[in-house]
Amino acid sequence: MKIVLSKLFFISGVLLTIYFALNLWTASGSEFHQDEYQHVHVAWNTLNGQKIYQDFFETHGPISAWTFSSLLKLHGEPIASPESILFLRKITVSTVFLSGLLMFFCLRLFVSPSTLSLLATSLFLGGITMQVTAFRIRPDIFVQLFFILSLILWVKRYRFLCGIALGLAFGFNPKFLPLNLTLLVADIFICRDLKTDKKKFLAPIAGELLVLAGLGLTLQLTGIFGPAMDSLFRHNFSATFSRLTTTGHYPFQLFKCFLELDKALLAFTIVGAIGISFFLWKKRSSLEANLKMLIALVFCSLVLLVAPLWHHSLILTIPVFILAITHVADKLLPDSTLTEGVYWIMALLTLYSGYKELPKYTANLSPNFDSLKKVLAETDRSQPIFYVWPSRCPAYVFNSDDNKYWLHDFKVAEVSPGTNTNRFTNPAILWVAVDSNIFSFLNPDEKNTLETEFQSFGCLWKRIPKTLK
Repeated sequence: MKIVLSKLFFISGVLLTIYFALNLWTASGSEFHQDEYQHVHVAWNTLNGQKIYQDFFETHGPISAWTFSSLLKLHGEPIASPESILFLRKITVSTVFLSGLLMFFCLRLFVSPSTLSLLATSLFLGGITMQVTAFRIRPDIFVQLFFILSLILWVKRYRFLCGIALGLAFGFNPKFLPLNLTLLVADIFICRDLKTDKKKFLAPIAGELLVLAGLGLTLQLTGIFGPAMDSLFRHNFSATFSRLTTTGHYPFQLFKCFLELDKALLAFTIVGAIGISFFLWKKRSSLEANLKMLIALVFCSLVLLVAPLWHHSLILTIPVFILAITHVADKLLPDSTLTEGVYWIMALLTLYSGYKELPKYTANLSPNFDSLKKVLAETDRSQPIFYVWPSRCPAYVFNSDDNKYWLHDFKVAEVSPGTNTNRFTNPAILWVAVDSNIFSFLNPDEKNTLETEFQSFGCLWKRIPKTLK
């Protein structure tokens, strides 16, 4: 009977994984997030010779801009087109698949039964968070990919290469720093307990420092080391501190996103955390090195849940939760068939949750891309498009910045909506990209100017020549 059930679970795991993979490919045609347009715009600026951090605003790692700009070039002409944006989406979806494959290999290193590893992988790919955020044109999926790779290399004791992978993850997005440091610090303590040679436990640190030194040298040679440090560290950490000290919706921000987005996986995580706590109490005197590492990463991930981070950061913590819970479940439950049954039920609940929730995150692309096509047809690429954050409007992505710190300027309107500055009275502003549902970011005078002196084409607004008024 157990053999039959195990085969059933294995076949179900294969089918569920295939289904979730196909669903991801379909979901990649869903509504685009404003962050994606920002990253396409950053890639476009970089491709056209502008210096990241100096000529335009950016807070993510330099490898992100360099990667997406290279992919735009790989797409070929016409680069300035909706097709190139869809091409980047296909690349990120393919990266999700690769991340899922690495997750399976990583699970096989921590878990004995291959069927359990497969079911856990389907749970990883099928979660709502992965289904609606992982494929977005952002650096996060690349961070996840290299983070999982670093764990695989760590377990296999390729310690220097583990550090290289961590450095690449950091180079895509420095916001990965807490998990990055946790792995390095936990490794030092584990090596001390195992009385490992000092040269070996310094290997991951040396690998990461080599990558960071290469990035720093590149930034220095291009003359943007100072602006890069200002954007990556001063701005990011000051923004984080500001959110931590601001009352309102920021406390437990990531946990709230988890609760709203992925209730099934959150319930699994909570039950799993209780199981891990019981296992630690039971085996507190004899923890293996791999489990010590996972426990350290779980603790860091739980701390991140109370941090002022947005929902896309969940894809960095979810692999940790699934790896740790699955590893402990394999150790704690003596009957592998029982464990596989629990994961099979969880995978089915994830399937049902996705069926109910995913339609909320799909939308018709044509209105937004129509605005982009109009800009491409009627303007030169040097024509500035005045963009209002956080509009989900791609009209500006292949045109010149109106100014290099556009995000900062619009934060003024966000923080102080009563400001009397009417930016649209500037006659040089001929085009504005703003969704009507973002009008609350404009003061009344700006809204009136937009509605009386501009003509709307979806999320794109074109100034009406005075002769036609």
